[in-house]
Amino acid sequence: MNEPKKHHYVPECYLKLFTNSKKEFWKLNKTFKTIKVCTPGMVCYERDLFKIKKDETLVFNNILDRNYVEKDVFKQQENNYGKVIHKIIKFSQNSFVVEKNNFLLFLKMLITIKRRNPTVRKGFMEKEFLEEFSSKLGEKKLRDYLQRLSDALGDKINVDEYMNNYYNNIDDEKLHDISLSAFFPDNKEKDLSSQVAIDLYQLKQFIIRCPIGLHFITSDNPGFAEIRGAILNFGGFGQPFKFYFPLSPSTCLLVDSTKPEEKNIIEKAVYPLLGEKLIVDFVNRNTINNSIINVLSHSKEVLSEFI
Repeated sequence: MNEPKKHHYVPECYLKLFTNSKKEFWKLNKTFKTIKVCTPGMVCYERDLFKIKKDETLVFNNILDRNYVEKDVFKQQENNYGKVIHKIIKFSQNSFVVEKNNFLLFLKMLITIKRRNPTVRKGFMEKEFLEEFSSKLGEKKLRDYLQRLSDALGDKINVDEYMNNYYNNIDDEKLHDISLSAFFPDNKEKDLSSQVAIDLYQLKQFIIRCPIGLHFITSDNPGFAEIRGAILNFGGFGQPFKFYFPLSPSTCLLVDSTKPEEKNIIEKAVYPLLGEKLIVDFVNRNTINNSIINVLSHSKEVLSEFI
C-alpha cells in the first residue's frame, strides 16, 4: 500500500463542502494577495505531519504503523464526519433531531480539527503533553514499562540509565511524538477532544444559514471562539463564550454557552438560525484574521472584497 505523504491538518472531507460543481474552490493567499483556483487536496497539509518519528514511541504504545494516526485515528473520524454532516447542514425552517452519538462524533471532529492544526499543536499542546510526559505519573508509567521489558529480556536494560538519557535528550522528533500521543485512543486521560465535545453537547446547537447572495468562507485554521469581545483561536471554554465553525458556504455552527440544552432531551436537537449580513461578515472577517496564510471560498467575488 502507498503510504500517505500529504497529511492534512484541515481534512479534505471538511474542505470538500466549500467546493463548486467542479470540486474546486478559490484560495486567497494573505501574504501575496493573490486569488487562485485549487482543490482540497492542494491545501492545508504538511508532508508526514502526523507520522510517528521514534521507534520507542511505537514500542511504548504498542503501535506497528508509523502512519497510525493519519491512516487509522483520523480516517475513522473523517468517515464518520462524511456520514453525518449533510444531516446537520440540511435546509430546514424548524428544529430537527440528529442521533446523539453521531452528533457527539461530529463535535469531536471539529475539536480535533482545531487540535491537529499547527497553530495549536505548536502552542499549548506541545507544552501540555511535555508537562504530562515529564510528570511523576508519566515517569512512573515509563519506568514500569521498562522494568517489565527488562525482566522479559533477562535484565538486559539498565532502567535508571535509560530513563536518565531519555528525559535529558528530548529532541524535536521526541517532542513531535509526545504531542501526537494526544490522538492515541488509549490516552483516555488526555482525550481533550471528547471532553470538550461533551461540554459543547450540553448546549444548544445553532446552524446559522446565509441569506441569498452571501457566503461563509473558511481557511487553513477554521473555527474560533468569541469571549467577552475577544477572538480566540482555541480554548477559553471555561468562561462565557460563543463558538463559531463554518461548515459550508451556506452554514456555520454556533454554540452559545449562555444557552444550555433542555436536560430531558433524548436525541440532539439542531436549531436553524437565519443569519443577517452583519453576522456573516463577522464570521468571515474573523475567519480571515484567524487563518494562517490561506483563505478558501466557494465564491471568488467574496474573497475579492478582502484584498
